[in-house]
This record gives sequence, structure tokens and C-alpha cells, in this order.
Amino acid sequence: MSQETRKITYASTRKPGANNVFSNASTWGELKNGQPELAAESMGMKVWIKGEGPNQGTNIVSDTQTLPSGDFQLYFLVDKNDSGI
Repeated sequence: MSQETRKITYASTRKPGANNVFSNASTWGELKNGQPELAAESMGMKVWIKGEGPNQGTNIVSDTQTLPSGDFQLYFLVDKNDSGI
């Protein structure tokens, strides 16, 4: 069963500002296939779905991971730090 179209706001540590896409994808893989800019943005990045409350959310770890049913926020964060440590 397909979900209703919802707004997905995303931001990245690579560039300032937030962007929006609209999708009815139910998994991360479906979302990436339907939104090539999200697939490109996620390369080499950790993908985080913001949760309710401070310091809460979910790390996306596979293409089969289920997405929230309503509007949500995605953050693309640097996966590894090249600080030399």
C-alpha cells in the first residue's frame, strides 16, 4: 500500500540551507530512486532522520529501512572525519 505524498526537508553539512522534496516512498531505497539529488547527497555521508525531542532520531543503515509516514527531516552528516586522529 502506497503512502500519501509528504514533504521531506533535507540539509547537509556540505552546503548551507535546507531543501524540500515531496514523495510517497516508503523505504530509503525507494526515496533515493525517486529523488536522485538525495542519492547523490548521501554518498559518503551518514543519513539521519530527525526524531521528536532533543538528540533523538534514527540513522538510516539500509535501502530497505522504512521511512516515517508523515512529513520528516533528513540530515546528511559527515560519516568520517579526516582529522588524522
